[in-house]
Amino acid sequence: MLADLPTDSSVVSAVHANIPAGTYTALEAALEPAHGHDGSAAAFLAGNPTWAGVSVRVTGTYNGQTFVYSGAPQVHLDPIDYFFEITARNREAAHVVG
Repeated sequence: MLADLPTDSSVVSAVHANIPAGTYTALEAALEPAHGHDGSAAAFLAGNPTWAGVSVRVTGTYNGQTFVYSGAPQVHLDPIDYFFEITARNREAAHVVG
């Protein structure tokens, strides 16, 4: 998944996924570069070769100078326990903003 996230206080929905119906009490996630062995990732990398081995790209301006940071930091979110349960039902969207 590729997400273009704002750097201000805006709220965006960056994750959209079909998950099995059920009740969930935690979330676990990792940030890693796209791998060419996945069909959609291979197509993305073919069209965007500068993203090979990169999971984060930040463009911006600092003290009037434009910069681009590209890297692959090791990011793993340990399970985040919710203070409430999220129930997913078939064909329904669940939106949670905390």
